[in-house]
Amino acid sequence: MGYGLKPLLISASMDSTIRLWDVATQMQLEALHYKESQVNTMCITPDGAQFLIGGWQNLRIYDLNCLTNSGLHNSAVHEKNITSVGFQSDGVWLYTGGEDCMAKIWDMRINQLNCQRIFQVNTPVHSIALHPNQIELLISDATGAVYIWDLRSDRDDTLSTEVDVSEYIVHIDIDRLGRQCAAVTNRGNLFFWEINHKGGGLAKTIPHLDTTADNGSTQKLQRQTTPQELKEDESTTEFYSSSMIDTGLPPIAPPPLSEMGGDGSAFYVPAPRRKQRYGAKEVPQSELGEENEELKQIEQEMLKNPSMTVTPPHRSSLPVDLISNAKYRMKLRAHKSFALKCRYRPDSLAIATCSADQTTKLWSVSDHNLLSTYAAPNSKWVWDCAFTNDSAYMLTASSDGIIRMWELASSSVVQMYQGHSLGITCMAFKDFS
Repeated sequence: MGYGLKPLLISASMDSTIRLWDVATQMQLEALHYKESQVNTMCITPDGAQFLIGGWQNLRIYDLNCLTNSGLHNSAVHEKNITSVGFQSDGVWLYTGGEDCMAKIWDMRINQLNCQRIFQVNTPVHSIALHPNQIELLISDATGAVYIWDLRSDRDDTLSTEVDVSEYIVHIDIDRLGRQCAAVTNRGNLFFWEINHKGGGLAKTIPHLDTTADNGSTQKLQRQTTPQELKEDESTTEFYSSSMIDTGLPPIAPPPLSEMGGDGSAFYVPAPRRKQRYGAKEVPQSELGEENEELKQIEQEMLKNPSMTVTPPHRSSLPVDLISNAKYRMKLRAHKSFALKCRYRPDSLAIATCSADQTTKLWSVSDHNLLSTYAAPNSKWVWDCAFTNDSAYMLTASSDGIIRMWELASSSVVQMYQGHSLGITCMAFKDFS
């Protein structure tokens, strides 16, 4: 059955089912059985035609026009649990992260998944977020480190964090404007970074995914670079305009075979074995720049007029600057217990955090004040949340097996999606409005 451009809501539960919901009527549309493992992560393709789930080792693709329990494709993509999955904006390639200490890039333009890149760290990967410029990935691991993987230059850097001993980042997110990123930890802390728009040096040409060896595999590269090397290399590169991103061509590919002397294995970029940079000082409010003041002014106007919303710009108008220019901003105690997810609101003016303390909290990104707390009796762990495109409503998925739709202005539940007999571990929501 086809779903057209209707909002898509999909959930996976410990009851070994995946359920599709009619967002407007709260009715269950489909129930699929998945008994292989717990579903850890899920996402919907940009065109809304398919959705993917990640569990133990395997990534399964479902066709929404022809749903079956076995799915369209089933591929072993990691050696352990898959913890993160997401798509490039045009659906040409996707990324996955796993407990096998790897982040991978997969080509989606053929009928089977083709691994194009591998980023190796020393501990399990917990979360991955793709910047709106479609060039950089933020990768967090079990040590509390956050790596920045530049897919164009095959280089990496780290973001400064202040995690304590035995503390690690559970989930990381970037706002739609590409101006800020945030992360939550197992101790309930919420970190903020401000992304400075100063431009980034990138390759003069847009590489493609079709540079492969004769046997169809990608090549292997082992290289380590430092921020200083990246700075020196900027003299030999040029800035590219955001219109180039709209070509739909994925900015990832190995160099030509003649330059590599490849062995036919996956294209490999190891993370540098260096100490995480702790102890960064909080950035004073006076140094955060005028952009932050602009966000604050817009937010104040929205509080006066709840019907006012800010539409995120089309990605062609987004800055293409590198996250490597991000500055650590601050951290705050968002929850008293384990935090599970953080999600920016589509208007980029607020961020929601989900926790094992049975609450979801909404925070201002301009002054970091708590805007509202959303809690339902006996909901237990709140595993995930999602927003409608108008930033007026929020969906939350909990261990009581219920998805709730909250009206943000009134902090009240307006709809409930019930059918799971056990806790919901993940959900995916796509609003085409």
